[in-house]
Amino acid sequence: MKKIILGLLAMLGIMLLVVSCSGPVAGEATASKVCDGDQFILKLDVPVTVNYGTGLQSKVYAYKLDYITSTQAKLTVNNEVTNKIEVGKSYTLKDGTGVSIVRIFGSSARVCVNYK
Repeated sequence: MKKIILGLLAMLGIMLLVVSCSGPVAGEATASKVCDGDQFILKLDVPVTVNYGTGLQSKVYAYKLDYITSTQAKLTVNNEVTNKIEVGKSYTLKDGTGVSIVRIFGSSARVCVNYK
């Protein structure tokens, strides 16, 4: 049911979906290997802003999906452009935050972020 609701919200253009990933996601074999952080969906050319943390420790991350194929994606995170990231692989940003591509579907990607 949770997956259906999240999918419907994504189709309606609501892209600020942050859920905790505490273990494998059904049907996504790579999730348990690459994701022990927060997951959300990025759609091609639709920027997403995520607030991480609280109070003085909070940080704002701006994500944008720049390039996508059936096996890899390229992102811009806070003006830092990643290399092409393959599904199941990760990229480490300058601040130590890890960004992984969990799944690609059409012009969207499920992204996992392990904040530092």
